[in-house]
Amino acid sequence: MRKRFRTLPAGALVLTTIGISGLVTAPTALANVGTPPKLSAGQAEQIAIKTFSIPSTYALQSESYNNNMSVTQPAAYSLNYQSTDPSKSGQSINVTIDANTGTVLNYNRPSGDNQFVFPAPVSAGQAEQIANRWAQKLYPLQVPSVKALPLTPTAGSLVGPTQYTYSYERVVRGIPAPFNGFSITIDQNGNLVAVSDNWTNLVFPSPTNVLSQSQANSIYQKALDLHLEYQSVYHTNGKPTTELVYQGAPQFYLNWWGQQFNGTSVIEFPVINAATGQVVDATGSTYRPAKYSLPKPLVPGGPTSLQDPKSVHWTEQQALDYAQKLFGITGSDTLASVSQYTNGSADTTWNFSWQTVNHINIQVSIDAKYGFVTSFNQYPMQPENPAANKEAKLTQAQADATVTAFVKKLYADDTGALAVVQNPGPVNKSSGFNSSYQIVSLVAGIPDQTHSGNVSIDPQTGQIQSLWMNNFEPSTSSFPVPSKALSQSQAVQRWMDARPLRLQYLETQPEVAAKLGSISTKGTNSGGQRPQVLLTFAPTAGPGSSGQFNAITGVFETSAKSPYTGVIHDIRGVVGAAQIQLLVDRELMMVDSQGDVHPNQTMTHSALLKLVVDALGLQGHYNQQLLATTAAKSALANVPQNSPDYQEIGSAYSMGWIPTKETFQPNAPTTRDYAAQILARALGFTPLLTHPKAFQLSATDAGSISSSHFAADALAATLGMIPLQNGAFHPNNDITLADTAVAVVQAAVIAGEEGQPYPPGPRPLG
Repeated sequence: MRKRFRTLPAGALVLTTIGISGLVTAPTALANVGTPPKLSAGQAEQIAIKTFSIPSTYALQSESYNNNMSVTQPAAYSLNYQSTDPSKSGQSINVTIDANTGTVLNYNRPSGDNQFVFPAPVSAGQAEQIANRWAQKLYPLQVPSVKALPLTPTAGSLVGPTQYTYSYERVVRGIPAPFNGFSITIDQNGNLVAVSDNWTNLVFPSPTNVLSQSQANSIYQKALDLHLEYQSVYHTNGKPTTELVYQGAPQFYLNWWGQQFNGTSVIEFPVINAATGQVVDATGSTYRPAKYSLPKPLVPGGPTSLQDPKSVHWTEQQALDYAQKLFGITGSDTLASVSQYTNGSADTTWNFSWQTVNHINIQVSIDAKYGFVTSFNQYPMQPENPAANKEAKLTQAQADATVTAFVKKLYADDTGALAVVQNPGPVNKSSGFNSSYQIVSLVAGIPDQTHSGNVSIDPQTGQIQSLWMNNFEPSTSSFPVPSKALSQSQAVQRWMDARPLRLQYLETQPEVAAKLGSISTKGTNSGGQRPQVLLTFAPTAGPGSSGQFNAITGVFETSAKSPYTGVIHDIRGVVGAAQIQLLVDRELMMVDSQGDVHPNQTMTHSALLKLVVDALGLQGHYNQQLLATTAAKSALANVPQNSPDYQEIGSAYSMGWIPTKETFQPNAPTTRDYAAQILARALGFTPLLTHPKAFQLSATDAGSISSSHFAADALAATLGMIPLQNGAFHPNNDITLADTAVAVVQAAVIAGEEGQPYPPGPRPLG
């Protein structure tokens, strides 16, 4: 590693940068370690300066050379420039140049503009043209071999400037190679702010003599091996429900192929080598999934009280006595510590630790509400020599029996509802011994992953090392009836329809096996120590998918709101159409199944608060302690905690937007006056609202507005959030969705101009 440091002019900001030992880029060439670069550092600097027109007011702060310590990375120069202009203090430009080809691998120049502006000075269409010109300039040899992907709007609040990132995916012989390509980011003023290039010179196999689509589908169908499970599905309101899902057999290598450079989709199991028809993992090794076997209860016909726990509410002494008896703690052992934790549901956990006479540390946690062990750990006070006792002294059968007996002892009242199975990985490569197990809860014989745990055993000593079990708290939702589920064959077909195989090139990742040295796979490694490109059939999931296939509805659950990318049909000619489109792009407004937003509908109090909080990025003001008070519970009595708007309404209450002496009405229609009050408080203008005489409002109905509301209404009209209508403010008229969109976007503009002020809080209204 070579480093050079330049001296900046007097008064310049000086930073010290440690040389980079590994650049996070894909290879443009796989040079031998230690091979001298074809370009000098000075030549790399000239390429950077000429390509990006780096101003003379930016001085080279540091430079490092990565001499290709890894075969997956090219030799490259990393250049860091810092502004010497006092008015641009702290601004920097970072460029990474391939030391052999001169290709720009990375470029980053953070925009100095941190303010949200609407409309953006440069539209998405204009930004795309700018990005395409940069693509031609930077990667003229790559451009003919890429496909421009659709722009995915950046979801989230209206905090900060607008940026557009365009991704270009490599295509070889008409087949996508999603691990290769480049991306270009343009800011709202049309400036280039970021570039990332991932390109390989590895050989791409020919698509001749490969499986047909039907042959690949047949392999796919067999590899899925679906079975039923109960799982927790988390929704956009953060509240989980228990759903019956079809799940593939446990695969330790399930997500290893998630290597797309643009991150817009995820490669899922199974990945099929199109030439051999074998299921392969990301190292290129053949992977033969074991046939799924339904877990058997610890004691067939044993007690099944797990799903209906009875409250015992143990005291500290009762929990301590139970733990000491269960784990054989004697009077000679020393109780080292005791602590208590109580969650929001008044479920108390007692945590105990001992130091035994045999010099063992033991830690136990007891759920005192239901009377069961939630965690256990034991380890020697003096760690043993790690080089000693490498090989397992237990057989796998002995370990299985020890773990099973331990779990039976801890949960003797639930042995008919619990099973113990080996985790699918990792496995010790030398011994093949699996020391990690899963505790599976069973509901009418079906695994319930919402109530599960883990246990591990020391293969040398035969002692249980650790156990964790999640709470037996009764489920908040009922268990779906298995008789209503799709048949396995129906589920397989719908699964494959939703995740169809795509012929695509993928690059193997042999370093995965190196990092997880304890992993053992079945079959031969076709990748060796160097990556290679395989032609594969692989299912790909789009953004927002959780991978949980609902056995009742026959669709994949979503882990987040799916972005709407179609045409909004009912906003043509509507004042506020552009603002509505922006809010839809940011996933702050929803579009119905017909592609409509209903711009003339009246906003409710709940919908308004949710939109304002989310658009201004104020969710972090949620104060759980404040919301647990009697006053808060009274004020929000009409808002169920499982409401999708509860988080935002709770944040609004915490920031003092909602009075404490009256009950909030979430479904009440929102007036223009109410919206003005909320927006004024959201922007931090609360201290001004008690000074109505400081404001003027040239509205024909200004005299009818109460003094307590006058300042907020005047601010809303003067600042362009809620413009007058035919010369009047109309405080008591309902505000429409379209007018709300205009108001909220303008509020975001004002917040940007004010430097994103955070409103004072918590200060609930009296």
